[in-house]
Parts: sequence; structure tokens; C-alpha cells
Amino acid sequence: MPPPAAASDAPAKPEPPSAAPITTETAKPGEASVAPVSSGQLPAIDIESLGMLSEANGGFGVNLWAETRRDIVEALLPRLPAALTAPSLQSLARRLLLSIASPPQGQNPAKNLMTLRVERLLAMGDAANAQELVRAVPARAVDAAMAEARATALLFSDDIAAVCQEARQRLGATPGLFWDKLAVFCDLVARDPAKAQLGAAMVRDQGEKDAAFFTLVDALSGNARAGVESLPEATALTLAMMRAANQQLPADTGPRDKPAILAAIARAANAPPGLRLDAAHRAALYGALAPGDLAKMFERAEFAPAQLASAFSEAAKLGGVQARALLYRAAKNQTQPQGRAEALRALFALGRQDGDFALLALAALPLLKEMPAQREQAWFAADAGRALYAAGEQAVAKGWLAVAEAAS
Repeated sequence: MPPPAAASDAPAKPEPPSAAPITTETAKPGEASVAPVSSGQLPAIDIESLGMLSEANGGFGVNLWAETRRDIVEALLPRLPAALTAPSLQSLARRLLLSIASPPQGQNPAKNLMTLRVERLLAMGDAANAQELVRAVPARAVDAAMAEARATALLFSDDIAAVCQEARQRLGATPGLFWDKLAVFCDLVARDPAKAQLGAAMVRDQGEKDAAFFTLVDALSGNARAGVESLPEATALTLAMMRAANQQLPADTGPRDKPAILAAIARAANAPPGLRLDAAHRAALYGALAPGDLAKMFERAEFAPAQLASAFSEAAKLGGVQARALLYRAAKNQTQPQGRAEALRALFALGRQDGDFALLALAALPLLKEMPAQREQAWFAADAGRALYAAGEQAVAKGWLAVAEAAS
């Protein structure tokens, strides 16, 4: 992936350069659109203007903040909700945070807008794009908050070698509990428990009350009896330490309203199946996990043969995400259109009832697209059409709606 580009008309200091045109070539989704630069002296680049989306490939344009005071942006950007359930709002939020745009004008900036954007992306569970933005920032311009966000993203990505290299570079130069605790973990990874215990004592002396952290320090130092029994306020660091200690995540691991934590739990091999499935559903609902990944979790959910044979009655007993997984499994196992349609109809009914219809439509899209739109399933045509429209498959949806109209 090429590095994020800067807004081509970002003001330079002390004098603004003439604007360089933005390329009109459309980049692939997720790639940066890089403005062409003519030969000669390069204009200064304001790091706050860096982004991955030009107007040509989904961004809001370089003048995004032209009519907005900087102090308003600084106040409101940190309040951008991370736990959004509407796909349209999730898309708007990501486009806003990834857009190549000249920073808003204002005197005495109090906050670095690039740091705020990276933090919001990370909170939304988009560690990959958060890392890409920070990677584009020159090392001398990476402030403490941005470095912490990058380290957190590396922990979520389970790139322990990279995050420990970051910790070694920051130790002493960047004070704070985050770096002190990370240094302790890295000492444990380096098999230096004596140094880690000394560091942990210094962390405790600063008033830190993170019981799970200290328990994991003991576990990774060789205490086989040290185990974490409750983890309702997990962080990227404690999740990484749980993996390193080969301890199973407790059933109360959370918080359950933070997309980044939920996505990490969903991917955690050391989480019990029920916890992973619930976390995957919540993470996908918040846009932190792809619907296709949720479908894979549904496929891996374990049910007794008797439950699969009586999927509809068993789903009614189970409720919640277990019912969704069971109905998805029942639909996938069906080779006949009639049986698959019945299972999908029940699945979509749960979605309409509980507010995750669009997510379930996306997760079940491959199963639905395998079914031909035919008169024998006219009773299912309206449900299929709605699900396909919700999944953005308008052309396929029209076939089902034509069946519905012909049968009415």
C-alpha cells in the first residue's frame, strides 16, 4: 500500500505555496491518492493534511475544513462516536478521518489533528488504517499521543517485535504509564523476569491499580498459579499479555462497547467459543469486523446434530447470536432452495426484530446469491429482495422483486 498523501493545497510555513493539482486517477479502495509534484523545490507539507482518500476515490476533498474553525474541529473530532451501528455512518466516519484535506485555520492549535484522527480510527477498530496514517508522518513529527496510538495498533495486530522496538526507542524519552507497562511486557518477552519485576514495582509505585497487569507479570515471570479470572476492562496490552501467558480469556472480558477490543476478542484463539462469537457479532455490528468474517464464525459455531436437525425450534430457545449462528448453519447445510429460503427467512426476521438486519444480509449474501429467483419461492421473494438491497446487490434484488410482483 503506498503511503498516505497530503492535501495538495495544504498551506506551507511561513508562506503558502501555489496549489498543486490533485490527480484525477481513481485509486483502489484503501490506497492513497498521491498528488503529482512538479520538479524543482518541493512545497512544505503539513502533516495534518495527510490522508488516504482524495476526492477522486471517496474523500471529502481538500477544502473539507475550509468553513470550520479549528477550535470547533479540535473539540468535536474526539467525540466522533466509535461504536456506530449504521453502515452508512461508519462509512462517513472513516471517509472523514481518511480524507486528504487542508487543516482548518485557527490561532494557537491546541491539538494535533492527525493524532486525533489516528486515535478515532483505532477506537473504531481500524488498526490497519491507523498504522498507515502514522507511518506517513516523519519520525520527528510523531508526538507522544501518536506514538502511543501506533504502539496500541501494533499490539492489536500482535506485532510484538515491532511494538517492543517502539518501546525501547520511547523509554525514557516519552514518560507515562503506558510506556512503563509496555516496557515491562517487553522485558518479559525478552525473558528477563528480574528486570520486568523491577519495572512492575516502579509502575505500582506510581499508583497503578491494574490488577490483571500485575497478575500477568507474575504469570509471565514463571508463577504457574497466577491466573486472571476477570477482565472487564481489557486493553490492547492486557490482551497481548494474556496471549503470551497462554491464558484463556475470562467470560467477562470487555468492554463490550469498544469496537477495537471486541474485534481483538473475536480474533483471539485463547477466547472461549461463546465469547468469541458474541464479540464477533458486536464487532461486525460496529464495523470493526467484516461481515464475511462473522459468517466464518457462524460456520465454526458448534451445535449438536439434534440442534441442527431442529434449527427453528432450537433457535427460538437459544436467542441472541447463538440463534443467528444456528440458522446460518442450517441455511448453509441446505442444498434445496426451499429449505435454505426457510432458514434465511428466519435469520432475517431476527435481524429485523433486533436491528442487525443489514449485517445479517451481508453475512448471508453468498448463500442468498447461490439461490435462483424462481416462482416456487415467491413467498420468500420480498425477504430476499430486501436483504439484497441492504447488501448493495440491487441488480440481483430486482430478479426477486420481479418474482414477488408476478405472484401478487
